[in-house]
Amino acid sequence: YFDSSLAASINFNNCVFQSNQALAGQGGALLTSSGTFQLSSMLFQSNSANDGGSIAALSSTLNGSSIVITTSEANSRGG
Repeated sequence: YFDSSLAASINFNNCVFQSNQALAGQGGALLTSSGTFQLSSMLFQSNSANDGGSIAALSSTLNGSSIVITTSEANSRGG
């Protein structure tokens, strides 16, 4: 789990986020609340949250390539 409130710009490359949970919150694996994020060659698998099963992007910029999201679920918005 990564919360972006501590960083302005982050690059993730060749990462796997698997079986993460945000039980009462947002973004089971990645919650971005500010800043710019570059995601490349990523796998998000079996993550869950109330909103945004794998990723919740709030007031953020996400740029990405080669991203796979599988078997993630959310109770309301986004899987």
